[in-house]
Amino acid sequence: MRNTQFDLMLAIGIIFVLMGHSHQPAFLFYPAYAFHMGLFFFISGYFFKPPVALAEKARFIARKSRTQLLPYLALLLLFGVLTQLLRKAGLNLGAEMDMNSLVWGVFERADQFNLYLSAWFLMTLYLVNVVAAIAFGKQLGRNLVVMLVAAALFYQLLEMGKLNYGDWHLQLIRCGFGFFFFGLGYLFRVFEAALKPLLLKPAALIGLFVLVNVLNVHFGNLSYSILLGNIGNELVWVPVLSTLAIILMIYAAAHFLAQICTEKSLLLLIGRNTFAIMIWHFFAFLLLNLLLFALGLVKFEQLSDVYFRYQPEKTWVLYLAAGLFIPIGIAKLYRRAIPAVQRFALASAALANVQGEARADTP
Repeated sequence: MRNTQFDLMLAIGIIFVLMGHSHQPAFLFYPAYAFHMGLFFFISGYFFKPPVALAEKARFIARKSRTQLLPYLALLLLFGVLTQLLRKAGLNLGAEMDMNSLVWGVFERADQFNLYLSAWFLMTLYLVNVVAAIAFGKQLGRNLVVMLVAAALFYQLLEMGKLNYGDWHLQLIRCGFGFFFFGLGYLFRVFEAALKPLLLKPAALIGLFVLVNVLNVHFGNLSYSILLGNIGNELVWVPVLSTLAIILMIYAAAHFLAQICTEKSLLLLIGRNTFAIMIWHFFAFLLLNLLLFALGLVKFEQLSDVYFRYQPEKTWVLYLAAGLFIPIGIAKLYRRAIPAVQRFALASAALANVQGEARADTP
């Protein structure tokens, strides 16, 4: 059974991701880049249950390899082919398909194909899950020590991020960021019974709101792109603390939203299709830009800029809608296609078996 509150948190997070990649209106005063990636790692960690025995850890890693790594690699190949086809049409949206883009690049910048740019998160999440499975165990005391060590390493990695690495160091910085918020999500689940009543008090929400605004006014930039590994503030702890505070506010807001949302809520539909939206929203933006090009509003060369948005202050709702609902449509199509393919494969296997038996019976 799905957790409605966390589906709503996913919905809020992915909406801010799309606005961060297109345009965020001024009335939403917390910028998307101040919290959205930390939120997704936090949510993933919340549902993490540490495997204990060595065999359990191996099975956990094998399962994550099937459910995270293999889909990432399959989609990488798909977007690689799509990028080459678009190149033939005159659009330059990424690298050539070679060993660097399909193998080595996965463990470095992971931004080989522009339409698949957001998928760096999937690779980092997989690596974080592997490390978490190895590092965490049954005993809470051990896991707290792991988090203290992780926090110390995280601080050093963020300091290293100021050097703007573009190689394997960048993936290491992302993993440090991801593991820290993943671990916080896991620990939050452990202590949730004690923390939740406190977080739902008006005084706590006001305190978190004031904290974020004090950090913003007195300690500089809160926005950052972990895609680039640079936290964007000389005081690296400032964006980290503000990210956590905003996550806790979203947790409380989602709790109250869950009381009024029905199963047919639009927010729940969005939250339950987060994976598809994250993977396909740049493609959806391109489709919208192609439509605007056909209408004579966009120049052809602008189509090769994955971040180009036509008059974003006026059209951000169009981009947001395209980025949400085109991927949801794609997800519905492949959810219907997979059972059909499975039925076809089973029918083909059964037919082949019958034909084989018939040939064996023929004298």
